Amino acid sequence: MDINIETLMKEICLPEEVKERIRIIEKMDKGSNPLFKHFSLINDLNSIYDAPKAYSKLKASLIGDKDGFMMLCAFLHASLNTYIVYKENDFPEQVFIDTIKNLTFYVEEYKKKNGHYGFDKGEEAYKLTSFVMYNFGIFNYEIKEIGQDNQKLIFMHARDYYLINESRVKKSLAAFNTFIKEYWLDFVSAPIYCYSFLLSKEFLYLMKDNSSYINFAKMFTVLSSDYKDKFLEDIFYYKEKDFALLKEDNEIQKKVKEYLLLGGKITNCLGRLKDNN
Repeated sequence: MDINIETLMKEICLPEEVKERIRIIEKMDKGSNPLFKHFSLINDLNSIYDAPKAYSKLKASLIGDKDGFMMLCAFLHASLNTYIVYKENDFPEQVFIDTIKNLTFYVEEYKKKNGHYGFDKGEEAYKLTSFVMYNFGIFNYEIKEIGQDNQKLIFMHARDYYLINESRVKKSLAAFNTFIKEYWLDFVSAPIYCYSFLLSKEFLYLMKDNSSYINFAKMFTVLSSDYKDKFLEDIFYYKEKDFALLKEDNEIQKKVKEYLLLGGKITNCLGRLKDNN
């Protein structure tokens, strides 16, 4: 695939309105486009060791970037570099497209929160461009090394939680396992964790008539739980203190909103996958 900003935007299905905003930025002359001053920082978005600091510096330098389109443009350029490394290592092209397509998911998510397109997920996006997060179906998989002994861990994140069913879960895990065995052998035996409301007993009670969520939770051994409001953003795409204002765009949102209005709470649980065969 011959890739540039235009073809990349097409491949990841960015909304046309967002494409137009990026095209405007791309047509700016070098003197007025702040991104041209920071291409070294954009290149650093391809290293998980350098990306956090590079992103912070970029964010500080793009302080007038109200809706985040300049930052999105930076990540599109970083993604072009990511593609080169994918090709050099013979990573599947479709994995690249599906992974970077998270950028489209982020701008759609922004619209759900704010009523118009934008981008504010830089801390998630640099995981995509620095080769530590990959998408397979309804899940993103993040590979991590922690501690002085570089203990290897994998976290699976449900991107499309409302699409979970047994077939999609199995298909996603199978595809990820095939990828890991071919390209990341050091992580083949790494434990897989999930930190999500999907494992909470409160959520499972609300979804007791939906075996897909029950069966998914049964795949994990719950290790800990907390009552942080992360679940609000995971379910509704934004945090809202007035639960009456929460949206009801799908069955899960409707049930959770009703439960919260009655005084209920939803926990987030950390679980370890029991069997990854």
